[in-house]
Amino acid sequence: MNFNLNSLKNFFFYIVLIFIYIIIFELISRTIIYVNSKNSEIFFYGLNKEITLEIADLSKLNFAVRNEAKKGKIKNLNKKNRENEKNKIVIWTFGASLTYGFSCGKSSSSWPIELSELSEKYKVENFAFPAKYSEDSIKLLNYNLQLQDKNKPDVIIWAHRDEEKISYHKGIKRNSNKIQKNFSSKKITSFEYFMLRVNKTLNSNFSFYVLLDHIIFKLNLSKKNKPRPNDKDLLITMENFKLNTIDAITSSKNYGVQKFFILSLFSEDEFDQEYSVFLKEYFKIAESLSVEDGVFFINTKKFLTPNQKSAGVNTFYCENKHFNLIGNETISKVINQFLKSLN
Repeated sequence: MNFNLNSLKNFFFYIVLIFIYIIIFELISRTIIYVNSKNSEIFFYGLNKEITLEIADLSKLNFAVRNEAKKGKIKNLNKKNRENEKNKIVIWTFGASLTYGFSCGKSSSSWPIELSELSEKYKVENFAFPAKYSEDSIKLLNYNLQLQDKNKPDVIIWAHRDEEKISYHKGIKRNSNKIQKNFSSKKITSFEYFMLRVNKTLNSNFSFYVLLDHIIFKLNLSKKNKPRPNDKDLLITMENFKLNTIDAITSSKNYGVQKFFILSLFSEDEFDQEYSVFLKEYFKIAESLSVEDGVFFINTKKFLTPNQKSAGVNTFYCENKHFNLIGNETISKVINQFLKSLN
């Protein structure tokens, strides 16, 4: 009896100790997020289900804390922040290595830089980075839109496409609750489904767990050995792209962004006679979203001249299949032409 009583006391002691540690970790993480985001609503995270937390860049401690219930109250911020840029068209670009540029050497430039040089009115800020896909960029977009001292853009160019296949290897995180499908290489057991529910609960209530989960997700290298995705898998990656793009459009409009461009950067695949299931679904999604007011789809291949099309992809690419200087200049001219046509 004495043994059982002592065991029970020890059990409750450790439970209380764990609870205290959780509170300490939670207070520390929320304080860190508050100091860097300057948003006190992080202290109500989990209590108010309208408050969301996203990590834009953990290495820079960039956190996006948003109250979804206040979306309609922030549209006038753009006009206030744009007073110092009255004569400029502020453009934000998002994408992966094709948008980041300089993959063919220093002289190859990037199409955002080439675009900025076509007109003194353009002020282009490039948020692209190699191996980034829409899962990363939507967080980066939300973070930068909420910054009070940052001029909001007039135009956002969303240049994500081929790298969306990365979600098959890294996994779908942000929209895992919305996409009710699994990749062919992953069969979820009952226990794993239960753990996913636990993970969702912890993510929606504890900021320190969001940080920990983010780190573990980024360090998970086991998915690299997956087999190549089949057509079903590619359609799931496109569904993830669609959801992230819809969120990006919604966030942009809430902050008064006038134009949102979905940009298709032509690639080697597009010079084939038949489009793959992946490309067909991408164009279908892009076209469907562009019917919305203020949303436009730019299919860069359609803007190429017959001579450029017949010359083939090697005209615009270096050996590693990234844009050379000619490719970047061509893309920038296409976008410039499209911008002028809207004025």
